[in-house]
Amino acid sequence: MDQLRAAVIGAGPMGLWFARQLALKGYAVRIHDRNKKKLRNLPRKKSIKPSFSFEDAVNDASVIVIAAGSENSAKLINRVLKNYRGKVVVDISSVKTPVVEGLKKTEARDNLVVLCHPLFGPGTKKLAGKIVFFVPFRKKTAEYRFCKKLFSPCKIVRVSAESHDMKMAAAMALPRVLLLTLFDMWRRTKVDNMTVSQKAIRLAASTILVESPNLTTEIVATNPYTAKTIKQLKDKLEELMYSPHSNIKRIHNRLQSKEQKEQYRQIYKLVEK
Repeated sequence: MDQLRAAVIGAGPMGLWFARQLALKGYAVRIHDRNKKKLRNLPRKKSIKPSFSFEDAVNDASVIVIAAGSENSAKLINRVLKNYRGKVVVDISSVKTPVVEGLKKTEARDNLVVLCHPLFGPGTKKLAGKIVFFVPFRKKTAEYRFCKKLFSPCKIVRVSAESHDMKMAAAMALPRVLLLTLFDMWRRTKVDNMTVSQKAIRLAASTILVESPNLTTEIVATNPYTAKTIKQLKDKLEELMYSPHSNIKRIHNRLQSKEQKEQYRQIYKLVEK
């Protein structure tokens, strides 16, 4: 029996994570990236090999994972759809509107396009309890089934491209804008890492700060709902400061929980190591 074959386009952290996951599922994986240096530096593994051309990577692959960012996804998916049949193309970009818009005029033919967004990073080792957003495209039932199979045992949440990007503007774009602005202000005023709270915030932000600036730019700049979300934040800040005594107390009381004392102790252990 012939071995299953897959291609991963994009040798960034998530692309490499997917290559390893597909290899664990029994696929022989070819990984391609425009950056040839990345390919030359790939760890040598029997089941994962570099491909220095797009065609070499995808020709024999039944599954193709596009891990090259939302600005490049539609172009790469279109390239597959126009030249191949019988492929499953999986887009994992963090912003979906540019991808959907870029695919509007393209026929899927005998191919299956699966638009999904795993809400976890390349450090993930266990998929249980993780969430993956799934955006229906053309063959909705088949797409959903493949997404569920690929990410088992993750929880698959079905959303529209618009709803996905609105949620990601609040959950991903806004925190990055806030944290980068906050850390830059601390640096400029020379108060960086003075308090335990500052250290805890920086520790929590490490999942963002270690990622590529290109990924941060993609999450913030290509999401059409980022600007609206930032405006909503500005409105909330103005509302908060209009009556700080009552508003701060109200929000603080709403957010308090029994678990926070234990979380506080855990944070102290981490920042005082």
